[in-house]
Parts: sequence; structure tokens; C-alpha cells
Amino acid sequence: MKTLKYIYCFVSVLITILFISACDSGKEVGQVERIWDNSGLKLWYKQPAEKWTEALPIGNGRLGAMVFGRVDRERIQVNEESLWAGSQINNNNPEALKNLPVIQKLLLEEKNKEALELVKKTFIGTPPRIRSYQTAGDIFINFNRKTPVTDYKRELILESGICRVSYAYDASRYILEAFASAPDNILVIRIATENGGKINAAIDLEREKDAVVRIEDNDQLVMLGQIIDEQDPLRDPAGAHMKFAARLMILHEDGAIKADGTRLRIENAQSATLLYTVATDYDRQKLNYDRTKDPDEICSRIIYEAREKSYEDLKSRHVEDHKRFFNRVKIDFGKNELADLPTDERLKAVQEGMDDPDLIAVYFQFGRYLLMG
Repeated sequence: MKTLKYIYCFVSVLITILFISACDSGKEVGQVERIWDNSGLKLWYKQPAEKWTEALPIGNGRLGAMVFGRVDRERIQVNEESLWAGSQINNNNPEALKNLPVIQKLLLEEKNKEALELVKKTFIGTPPRIRSYQTAGDIFINFNRKTPVTDYKRELILESGICRVSYAYDASRYILEAFASAPDNILVIRIATENGGKINAAIDLEREKDAVVRIEDNDQLVMLGQIIDEQDPLRDPAGAHMKFAARLMILHEDGAIKADGTRLRIENAQSATLLYTVATDYDRQKLNYDRTKDPDEICSRIIYEAREKSYEDLKSRHVEDHKRFFNRVKIDFGKNELADLPTDERLKAVQEGMDDPDLIAVYFQFGRYLLMG
């Protein structure tokens, strides 16, 4: 495999074949007989992400997040599966059915160009485009570092589904862990220090539009919003569509949490756990909004159920659940000297013509990881 093109093609085929094989095995997940040690499977880097496509993904099927690993102002961008612009709409073209036999006749007469033009006029949806999914917003953790950090590492551990960022700063080591738990339906972010370090950070929830943020009980940030989609041809008179809410709660064992406008500050703590979730008023049975649903009430219930568990319990429940699925498949193409390099350096080496069989295995498992989340 000399180029990335070959790697991605090969990995895509393997994902399809082995994923289908795993699904057709007839075994329940809990009945898998062998569990492999995939601890060496990770994506890792020596620098933070500069853009969204370089961030590391975590997800639980409902919530997804991209962790940038920044040391001054960490950014974690979040999505929720139902949060989108637009409204329920039937965009089937009413001219399609009656023109179908005409198009078929044109094709049989080898008048392909005329058939294509008629397809464009009568088969394209009305309107031709659906509205798009929207971001739930961003979590920002502002550390306000005064000096550079050293010994930086950003990694996504595929077997556990945990993203970890670690570095040394001011004679102490700082570690951020993040995962999206399916058992507890929540995004968990843990910030901790070693060697006597203290956490001093300001936490913000931000969204570009259609939302406001407030503080509740001096330990929670609450975002409430309703999408205004002016481009939707079927918008209601007020132009308002889906309602949504997000909540972030900070748990700490020492130090203090203080409100500061629409942000929360962590002061002089050795560790802190952030619990975050999002909900909308979308109804999956009605395939439309349900104004009897209260997204903030849904968020509050999820948050308060999760806070009853320790970080260690939340983490172990997540890892156990994640491994049940991830450890169903193993692939090993062997390793060479490139296996110890950061992922971006390995990709560059492959682009330059070097062989890295283990990188194919890593990306195969990364593809499965994305399917799971």
C-alpha cells in the first residue's frame, strides 16, 4: 500500500465485509467468546487540532463531540442526532409518476439526453433540497495559560472510546479525559492534575444563533433555544422550528465553583468532572416536533441521574459497554518501525511511499469505531 488512496479503499472494503460478517454471526453481543487486547489501537498526536477535521471524535449514537485538545481554550464541539433546521415536509415531485413511462420509453429508444432532461424536470424533489442538521454548540474550557506547555499528547484510544489530552505545565501534569457514555446517555469530561497542580478555568457554552445561556444553582450552565430557519419554505408564521436545550453541570471534590455572568469558573481544584447533555422536542414516532416535550426537563433528568454516580463508575460503565461491541473484531497485519510514530507522521510516511501495515489495521478499527458512535 503506497498511497492513502489505496489504504482508504482497502479499509472500506474490509469494514464492509467484516462488519457484515459480525452482524450475520448469529451471536448476541454478550455471547462473544473471545475478547482481544486492542490497547495499542489509537490515533495520537503531539499537537492540538487546528481545525475541525483534525479534532478527535467521541459519540454514543445520540450525542457526538469533537475534542480539539487545546491547552489555552479547549473547544469541544457537540452534535445531537435530531437537532436540525426545517420542518416536516413531503418533497415528492407530483409530476414524477405520470412521467415515469415517458422516461422509460425514451430510454428504450436510446434518447438518453431527452430522458435525462425530463428526469431533471419531474423527478427532482420539491423543494429540491432538505434542510440541514445543526450543531448543538460548543463547550469552551478557558485555562488562560501564561506559559507554554511541554510533553503534550492528544490521543483517541479506540478500544475504550476515550479521548485523552495530557501535558506538563508549571511543574504539574494536567489530564483531560472525555467520552460519550451510552449507558448513562451523557457526555463526560474529566480534568485532573498531578504533582500538586491546581485547575483554574472558565467554562462557557456557546452557539452562533438561536440560543441563550443562563446559570442555575451556581454549578450548571443551561442553554435554551429554538431554531429560526428563514430558508425553510414551510416555516410557520413565527419562523420558529425545533426547540432544544443543553445542560452542563460541574462536579468538584475541592476548590470552588463560582458564577461569572453566563460562565462558570473552577477555582483551585485538583479535579473536576463536567456532565453535559442535549435534548430536542423532536418526536421519532410523529417525525415532527412535539410541543408537549420539554427539552430542558429531559436534560435535567439525565444530568441528575448521572451525578449520582462517581466518575470512576461512569467511566467503567462506558468502557465495559464500548468494549462489548468494539472487541468483536480483531485485525493484525503486523508492525514495523512506523508503528511508534504519531498518526499524522505515519500518514505522511505512507504518502511518501513507505509501508505501514499496522496503520491499515488502526484505520480499519477506526472505521468500526465511527460506525459504533
